[in-house]
Amino acid sequence: MQKSDVALESLRATLDLMPCGVVVASTSAEGDIVFVNPEFTAITGYRHEDVPTVAEWLHRAYPDPEYLEFVLGNWKRDVSETGRDVIYRVRCADGADREMLLRAGRLGPQRMLVTLLDVSAIREAERNLEQSEERFRLIANTVDQVFWIHCIRPEVTEYVSPAFEAIWGRPVQVLYDDPRQWAATIEEEDRAAVDRAWSEALDGRAETVDFSYRIRRPDGEVRWIEDRGTAIRDESGRVLKMVGIAKDVTVRRRTEQAARKLERQALDAQKTESLTVLAGGVAHDMNNLLMGVLGNADVALADLPSDSLARVCLEDIKLAAQRAGELSRQLLIYSGRRQLEMTKVDLTEIVGEMVRLLGASVAKGAELRFEAQGTQVAMLGDATQLRQVVMNLVINASDALDEREGVITLRTGVAELDQAALEAMTLGAGRAPGRFAYVEVADTGRGMTEQTRVRLFEPFFTTKFAGRGLGLAAVLGIVRGHEGVIDVQSSPDHGATFRALFPALEGAEEAERAGDATRPRRAAETLPASILVVDDEHLVREMLVRALERAGCRVTTAEDGRVALKRFQEAGAGFDCVILDLMMPGMDGVAAFRELVKLDPGVRVLFMTGYSEVAKHTPHGENVLGVLEKPFTSEQLLAALARK
Repeated sequence: MQKSDVALESLRATLDLMPCGVVVASTSAEGDIVFVNPEFTAITGYRHEDVPTVAEWLHRAYPDPEYLEFVLGNWKRDVSETGRDVIYRVRCADGADREMLLRAGRLGPQRMLVTLLDVSAIREAERNLEQSEERFRLIANTVDQVFWIHCIRPEVTEYVSPAFEAIWGRPVQVLYDDPRQWAATIEEEDRAAVDRAWSEALDGRAETVDFSYRIRRPDGEVRWIEDRGTAIRDESGRVLKMVGIAKDVTVRRRTEQAARKLERQALDAQKTESLTVLAGGVAHDMNNLLMGVLGNADVALADLPSDSLARVCLEDIKLAAQRAGELSRQLLIYSGRRQLEMTKVDLTEIVGEMVRLLGASVAKGAELRFEAQGTQVAMLGDATQLRQVVMNLVINASDALDEREGVITLRTGVAELDQAALEAMTLGAGRAPGRFAYVEVADTGRGMTEQTRVRLFEPFFTTKFAGRGLGLAAVLGIVRGHEGVIDVQSSPDHGATFRALFPALEGAEEAERAGDATRPRRAAETLPASILVVDDEHLVREMLVRALERAGCRVTTAEDGRVALKRFQEAGAGFDCVILDLMMPGMDGVAAFRELVKLDPGVRVLFMTGYSEVAKHTPHGENVLGVLEKPFTSEQLLAALARK
C-alpha cells in the first residue's frame, strides 16, 4: 500500500470518529461531495448517495427560496475565501428543522471541508435563558422589593433591582461602584445585628438568614427594611454568592408602633381609672370611719375633766384620725374627686416663693437651683394644690439622690405642644394642643428603669424603704384636675426629669375664673332645736347624734333619702334643719333635697360629703347652710349649724 493510500485511510478513520458531521466536497460550482462521515448522516438523516453534491444537499436542506439564496451566497464566498462559523436552520431528512453550526474551509486547492454541529438544544436553552432573564427583569422592574445578588470573592455587586433607588433614595450605580455603600446606609446601632446574620450564612450555620435594620436616606428619612439572604455555594461548600430580597416595611412598622402605643395608652387609662375608682372608694369609706373616730373622741373629751389621764390618749386618737384624714384627702386628690379653687395664678411666682422652704426639705448633699423662663407664667389653677405638686416633685427628686451630693433644678416656663407631643405624655390622650405653663423638676440621681417608670403614679407604689407612695399619685390627681399632662424622662444612672404642664393663659389676660369658692359665712346664731340626720353609714349617724344631743339638739335619724322623706312627713315639717349626706344608695342627697323643698320651701339643709369634688354640684340658695367635707370635728359641725 502506498503512503498516500495510508494517509487517506488514516484521515477517513479520523473523520469517522469526529463528534460533528463532516463533508468533503470539490470546489466546483455544484460542489461534488467526496465524503461524509457517519455523524453527518446521524444528525441530518442524509447518506452520501442521497446528496451527491453540495448544491443538491442545500436545496433539500433549505426549501425556502430566499433563505436558500442567502445560504448559497455564503457558500460561494466560503469557497473563494477563508471559512467562518455560521448557524443555519437546516431541514433534515425527517422533515425537522434543526439549528446547525457550520464551518467551511479550503482543504487544498480542489477540496472544501465542511463541519456541522447540531446546536439546537444549546440554542433552545439560550432562548429559554433569555426568556427567563427577561421575565426576571420584568418582575424586578415592576415589584417594589429589591432583588440583589452579591458576589463574595471578589466582593462585587452583581445585580440590584431598580426598586433600590425608590427605597434607598440613591442610584443603583453606587453599589456597582462600591458594594460597601450598602452597609454604610444602615443605622449604626443596627449594624452589629446585620453583621451577625451575614456571618451565620457565610460560615455555614444557616443557608437562609432574615434580618431587619433601619437605613437613612440622603434626605435624612429613616426607613425600616426586612431582608432575606440565601447563600449560593460551590461543591466544596464555600459561599460564592449571596442572593436576597429586601423590602421596605416602614409603613407597617409605624402602624404597629402606633397600635402598640394606643394599646399602652388604653391599658394605662384602664389601670388609672381602676385605681382612681379604688382610691376614691377607699377614701370615702375611710372618711366615714374617721367621722366616727373624731366625733366620738370629741364627745368623750368634752365629758372628761381637764385633769383626766384619758384625755392624753383621746387627744392622740384625735390627732391620728386627723392625719388619717390627710391621707384620705391625698387619695381623693389622686382620684380627682377633691374640689379645686381655680383662680388666675403665676406659676413662676408660686415656685419662686417656695424655693426657700424647699431648700430646707431636700437632702443635705442636694443643691437646689431655680431657673425661670420669662417673668410671668399665667394659668388658671388652685395655688394650694400647685404648691403640693412642686413640693412632692422636689421631695421625690431629693429621695432619688440617696443622700449623695447632687443637683435638683426647678424650672418654669411656657411650651407649645402639638398633638403628637401630648399623646406621648401621661394624661395627654385627648388633650387639645396649644400653650402650656410648666414646672419642671430635674435631678442628677440614680434614674429609673422602664419597669419603675410605668408604675410611678400608682397609689402606694414606692421604691423607698420607708414611704407611703402617695406623693406622685397625688401629683397625678392634681394635674388631672387642672386638665394638664405630665412628661417623665429618665434612664438608669442618668437622673430623672419630671415636667407638669397646665393649659396656659395669655400674659395680658386679666379675668379670673373662680371655682366654687366657699361662700361667706353668716353671723353665728343659736343651734337648731330639731335636726334630721340622714346618712347611710350607721357609725356616722351615731356620732352625729351624740355630738348634737350633747349640744342640746333633738335628733332624728334616717339611713337614706326615701326614709328621710318619710320621717319629714311624719314630723309635719317640724325639723329646723336637715343634715344630709350627698352620696347615698337609692335616692342621693341632691334628689332628697329637691323633694324636701317641695314639702317645706323653707327647710334648712347642711350637706356633708366624703368627696369634695361632689360639692361643686350641690344646690345653692337660702335653703343651704353649706357643705361639710368629711371627716369633720364636732366643733366644725356646730359652727356650720350656727350660721343663719
